[in-house]
Amino acid sequence: MRTILILKRLITVFYYLIFIGLIAQLFRIINQIITGKIHDLKPKIFGEQLDYGTMSLFEIGLSGVVPVVLFYCFFQSLIYLKRSLKDLESGNYFSALVITNFKKIGILFLVCSLGEVIGKLLFFIVFKSKFHFELDSSVVLFFIMGLFFMFLSEVFQKARRLQQENELTI
Repeated sequence: MRTILILKRLITVFYYLIFIGLIAQLFRIINQIITGKIHDLKPKIFGEQLDYGTMSLFEIGLSGVVPVVLFYCFFQSLIYLKRSLKDLESGNYFSALVITNFKKIGILFLVCSLGEVIGKLLFFIVFKSKFHFELDSSVVLFFIMGLFFMFLSEVFQKARRLQQENELTI
């Protein structure tokens, strides 16, 4: 039980740090737009520095879509994990909430992995005008974690069925 409590606290701290970072970035971008200095932004996307001063408005928008979608998927998976840890902490190991949340987390991690691969391909084709394929540790890690959470969902589903059968047995 102590490990679940520690994990819950760490996930909560991580969640709020990411949320504060997101708010700070949004204020920074809004400030750049209001002051007319959007072209001074030089974000680093997929490990490559972009210069908004040389890009069209369409390219600027396109460069933000994939990272925002990936960030949303990752942040949503943290929300599902936080909700699951509440149930796990209270001893409801095989609840429907935990099982469905683990499956959703797995799917979101797989989307993050696939989205990063597609995003990198699009990035290099659109912005660097070359075909470049690269697998890094985050792609592989998200893929493995996605499959792991989907596996956990199946295991917990089977355990839930066994628990329900056991409760019916006299």
